[in-house]
Amino acid sequence: MGASEPISQADAALAAASSPAGRDILDRVVEFFKPLDGIHHANAFELTFWTIADAMSRASGADLTSIWVPNPNTQQLQLACSTLRGKDQLPEELPFRDTRSGNAIATGKPRFYPDLHAYIPCAGSRTLERSDLTKMWCVPLLAPSLGLPNDVVAVATVHFKTESRADQLGDPFVTFCGVRAGRVIERALWAEQDAVVQQVYRAMGGIDQGVWSIMDEVAATIAKLLHFAACSILLADHTVDVLHIIGTTGIRSPKPRPEWLYAYNQGATGRVAATKQIIASEDIDKETWCPGPSLFPEVVDGHRARQFLAAPICSPDGRLVGVIRLRNKQQHEEANWPLRLNHLDWLRIERVARVLAPLLSLTAEKMYQESVLKRIRHDQKAPANMIRNFASYYVHLKREKLVQDLDALYQGLEDCESLADLIITNADLTRIDAVSGIDLKPEHDFLLSGFVARVCKMFRRICREKGLKGPVFDDDFHAIPKLWVDPILMQIVLYNLLDNAAKYSHSNTEIRVASECMTSDEGKRYRIHVDNWGIGVSEADRERVFDRQFRTSEARGLAVTGLGLGLTIARAIVERHGGRLSVTNLTTPTTFTIDLPGILATRAPQ
Repeated sequence: MGASEPISQADAALAAASSPAGRDILDRVVEFFKPLDGIHHANAFELTFWTIADAMSRASGADLTSIWVPNPNTQQLQLACSTLRGKDQLPEELPFRDTRSGNAIATGKPRFYPDLHAYIPCAGSRTLERSDLTKMWCVPLLAPSLGLPNDVVAVATVHFKTESRADQLGDPFVTFCGVRAGRVIERALWAEQDAVVQQVYRAMGGIDQGVWSIMDEVAATIAKLLHFAACSILLADHTVDVLHIIGTTGIRSPKPRPEWLYAYNQGATGRVAATKQIIASEDIDKETWCPGPSLFPEVVDGHRARQFLAAPICSPDGRLVGVIRLRNKQQHEEANWPLRLNHLDWLRIERVARVLAPLLSLTAEKMYQESVLKRIRHDQKAPANMIRNFASYYVHLKREKLVQDLDALYQGLEDCESLADLIITNADLTRIDAVSGIDLKPEHDFLLSGFVARVCKMFRRICREKGLKGPVFDDDFHAIPKLWVDPILMQIVLYNLLDNAAKYSHSNTEIRVASECMTSDEGKRYRIHVDNWGIGVSEADRERVFDRQFRTSEARGLAVTGLGLGLTIARAIVERHGGRLSVTNLTTPTTFTIDLPGILATRAPQ
């Protein structure tokens, strides 16, 4: 470490204790703290504090040791454990301000108090006086790796009888006790995190066998480790800004699981997604920003799930992939662990969220790929069967008949080319990744007229077979200049719009593609309109048709299959280009409009 670099309280204490004069201090503390090295922290994090309190009492000869955990959210210190026996009890909470423990947090240094009223009055003085515990050390427990103010993770109050020589212990001794205790807490946190990591990697290895059961098992492990009655893991869906519960334990609800949706900024869970911040509440029903129990119908062990702690799960680049949520803290059977939320609960859920990030990223990618592959398999069957039927017909046709049918053969070959393009376009959907987003590969000097003509040609045979006219497109496309766009992805957009038009249009009607150049307050705009005379879209469904897996009641009533992904993908592609995709006319005809910004004529989308 360079001379100019700051040295932490923990490093200074270790250096002092390691000096020749401090060797007896080091040996004495190590002797009494050695049993803590054998604790299996992952299964009993709360017991760590009991063993620390016991070790500090024995190492210092103290008559009573208590450990307090800070809660910066409420500016209170909460009693984690105490070696006090009998009917007398210490307060459950202390304020930060004007308390000895609060002073230890603010300074990061231990301090000796010769009596209960020296310097700063002592909390619970009557209880301590009755036991003749008048002298005390207030010792911060230092954990440098956790990034806390002054490295303080907790505070120990160490009390002595009036006749003791507690003042002779000295700062180096009690400081090193605090460092040694802090190291134990750090190791306990790491052990707990390692247990979650092991469960997460087991889940990642078995994710192909079923997402739901795997994620329920992960949630159960986290709830058990952190001692909460219920844990839920939610996956973020940015296409519609909602969270889906994909793993949960300890919760009963009248709603079926697919309906457990939380919109961003809706209630406490949605607030975590919108703000990307940890949120904690002792009673969720009393929070002014929470709309009330109607959003939280869950029951945990027969009680309303009022206590709430949740953290955002983010990828390394800061994108939200989900939320981890805990409900109703539980008492550890062997420790008087405070049931109120404290700063260690913040730290623990934050570490768990960091571990869950790769699992949720993998889950999102897998679920999205399954949807896309299902759609590709469905959409490729029709053109593949047409190509096979065409080939089968001409393979068995006699040579003389083939010569007579030459014009029909050329038409059929042209149709096969278009059908093959349909298959290739569907295959290109795999470029759209649910986790990392849409990977644009824009090309300059791209004419919209070229790709519109190409996609319209693909659908002519399909339209003929369905008794439809078109698709036809106007010549005004030549008025649109060359643009910076991704030609393959823009082709997918128009393909989806024409595919829907062909599915839902009435017989003997026409599908038309038109263009428009216009100037608005936003500047130059280039638009592509797709018109069809079909089942239409209601005003209520104008925006919902772009939601993933949504199909209108009219569409479900027809003998038409679909996964509800096409318009979601199409809108995401257009928005990635800086444009908009919307329903601009609901009926007679139904019109979907691709609206692209004029800036694409001069530069690639950002």
